[in-house]
Amino acid sequence: SSLCVFFDTLFGIPVSMGSVEGLPENDGIWDEFSLFDLESELDIHRAQPVVPKPVETCRFLRLNVRTVPSIPAPPGTPLAPPPRPAVARCKSLKAQQFSRLLGASCVDTDGLRKLLWSGAPEQEPSIRARSWQLLVCGLPPVAAERTRVVLERREEYSALKREHRCDEKTCASTIRTDVQQALRGQWLRSPRVKTLMEDVLTVWAAIDGHVYVPGMGLLLTPFVAVLMSSELEQPLADLQVGGVLEPVLARVEADAFWCWTHIAPFVEVTGDPLQRLRELVQRIDGGLHAHLAKQKVDLAQFASNWVSGFFLRELSLPCAVRLWDTYVAEHYEGFLDFHVYVCASFLACWSSQLKHMDGFELMTFLQKLPTGGWRAEDVETLLAEAWVLKSCFHA
Repeated sequence: SSLCVFFDTLFGIPVSMGSVEGLPENDGIWDEFSLFDLESELDIHRAQPVVPKPVETCRFLRLNVRTVPSIPAPPGTPLAPPPRPAVARCKSLKAQQFSRLLGASCVDTDGLRKLLWSGAPEQEPSIRARSWQLLVCGLPPVAAERTRVVLERREEYSALKREHRCDEKTCASTIRTDVQQALRGQWLRSPRVKTLMEDVLTVWAAIDGHVYVPGMGLLLTPFVAVLMSSELEQPLADLQVGGVLEPVLARVEADAFWCWTHIAPFVEVTGDPLQRLRELVQRIDGGLHAHLAKQKVDLAQFASNWVSGFFLRELSLPCAVRLWDTYVAEHYEGFLDFHVYVCASFLACWSSQLKHMDGFELMTFLQKLPTGGWRAEDVETLLAEAWVLKSCFHA
């Protein structure tokens, strides 16, 4: 069928209609999709004009790694036509599945992880925020208890903030500078958002002997963005915070603090992920590994930002948040382990181009990758390829 051909083309591995071996189970996720709907969606994607993507075969894995085009479409390129009803219906069904899970008296967190792995629907921002809070903060799955815990935590944060409030005297210059550097996009440059983030990080750094590390301001950004998007019911790409009421900002600040408190230990770089990345690149693309060595370019010179910044510098905020959907769904292993495979897949995207560059060209290209035209679909391809790598090489 067309669905089998789709997976065969994506992964280079024959797949039966029964299951997709190696990918996360999605029990119940596809129950409401008829084969007709899936065929229709595939036909739509075939009909839309796309830039041909060169295919490079990984010598060791014999997988088809699709290289993302390095040059965005030129200005004036006509936009793709709006999605047909079949695509909109599929997206709506996914939102309904999330709503059923989140609206249950007791949320099935395992089912929620499976569904979130493939991304939260953009048309309903509250779904992503509620999913992240449940899975990151460890909120109770029972609805009544969850509401009580959220309110208690907001009050607790207010008390902590009164004790450790960030001002010109108490807010470390490191935090102020770090937050300023993290602010991207018009909405993030709002003075109130800047103060909100400074307060969250100052309170966190003041309790339990936490050590603030430059770069944490950047890692707080997705939580603030997702929670703000939910409160304002605005997509991430169109987020505007002008005139937001103070109670809304207070809720976002408190909830972002607890998200950050739970995730901070897992986004701090531990062990030697760069060494793991070197070994992985050598195994999956020996030609590229040898070329980098010949040009005296070490992965640490460019990939350290990928490892520590979780692609928040390299991708637009909507694309980075889509990536983090999967990291959150992978539990904390998404940030500790799966992220390394994503880094390897990301480097493989540019392999054919990199092999024809000298040392200077390599560093210039890798430090400013042309990802401005990336969409959620490109991130999903990256994640799928990373999952295959993990399935093949995870010890």
